[in-house]
Amino acid sequence: RPLLKDLLSAAPQSESDRSQADAAAKIALDARFSEALMFRNVRLGAVSVQMQTIGDFVESLALKGVFPNKKPLGISISRRDKTTRILQIKSTDGGALLRGADFYTKVQGGKFELFARMKNPGNSMKGKVRIERFSIVNEPALKSIMSSSKVQNAKGAIPDADKVFFNKLKLDFERIPGVLTVKKALIAGPTIGATARGRINHVNQTLQMAGTLVPAYGLNAVFGKIPVLGRFLSGRKGEGLIGITFGIEGPLKHPVLTLNPASALAPGFLRMLFEFNSGVKNTPLKPPKSISDQ
Repeated sequence: RPLLKDLLSAAPQSESDRSQADAAAKIALDARFSEALMFRNVRLGAVSVQMQTIGDFVESLALKGVFPNKKPLGISISRRDKTTRILQIKSTDGGALLRGADFYTKVQGGKFELFARMKNPGNSMKGKVRIERFSIVNEPALKSIMSSSKVQNAKGAIPDADKVFFNKLKLDFERIPGVLTVKKALIAGPTIGATARGRINHVNQTLQMAGTLVPAYGLNAVFGKIPVLGRFLSGRKGEGLIGITFGIEGPLKHPVLTLNPASALAPGFLRMLFEFNSGVKNTPLKPPKSISDQ
């Protein structure tokens, strides 16, 4: 559990933690377990792990297991060079993984992939997350967004906000001790989609995000695929003809959501004038050459 929490958290690492790791002895582990307990009482069976550590610092790792529904989980860390390690996490049950890591509890199912480069010293990380075919359940913030933006499905009816299906999530991120920056993100489903970027600051426990909501995403985003004219109509990649800019800002436990309905009347290239401040420069994150943008 501490391993997963450390890999997926942006919490800062103290100078004393780093100095203790540097001075600690190397430990090698090769083990098999019938079952391992993750956070939120998520259980992982048929666990195999090969790991080398220096104190709390994971030098290399190969972990495999299966969730009770027989969906596999694999985590690997390998050394690329003196200052870079490669982290890969894959599972065909992204919801169970995110719950077990105590990262987010509202996802059901989904094919999950994470690829990242971890730098040391400094404990920074840069990478990509991809999740395909998953649902978000009982999420108050999503219910509020769908209600405020008057989202409708293809038949003109109001969809069930208690369980919302999404085809994909793509997210490029950078992490330094204490701060997780979302450089660009896209989430897309039949009834709603969104683009976003922003910053989560674990030092002062604040959140600052901004983006564009795209109602009826499946139909709306089609306009963005029209050659030349599509970019004019839809704005950034992943947005649509109709989009509503939003901002989320404030304490992590109680952030405030603000929508700008007037932005729905503006075509894509003008919609950027209505955008909220995300705290992130509009410079795209260059993906690692070894990862394809699926």
